[in-house]
Amino acid sequence: MAAVYAGGMLRRAREYECGFRERLTGVEAADLYTGADRTLYVVAEEQYKSALAGSSKAKRELLREQLGHPVEIIAAAETAEGFVSNVFAPFKPDSVEVIEAPAGTIVHVSLPLDTKGRAIGKGGSRLAAARELIMRAHDVKELVVT
Repeated sequence: MAAVYAGGMLRRAREYECGFRERLTGVEAADLYTGADRTLYVVAEEQYKSALAGSSKAKRELLREQLGHPVEIIAAAETAEGFVSNVFAPFKPDSVEVIEAPAGTIVHVSLPLDTKGRAIGKGGSRLAAARELIMRAHDVKELVVT
């Protein structure tokens, strides 16, 4: 479960965590999700390969050891469809569909049956993290995974 802060404290805590990780990895964070079982680190598309390569990989491993859980790097994207595709990329989505509804944007992600359980995570933890990042990055009201 992610840390919960009141009002502006959440923004300041996220900025502090992003700054710490930026100093450690040398890659600027666009956003960050830290939960009990994972950290999702969103970087600009043009920095994505740098964040995965060479010394950044070793630094990410050091960060994983310090936090006690995996650290995943996700490339930001201009569109909701692109970002959702990037968030679910390790699970090879069959399709990502963005539906503009009167009540707001709905994103439907179709995943292969053999990766769906991992994409959802234990007790829905990975899906909750993905949903939070997606809703913060783009004006998405609902995320549906099938």
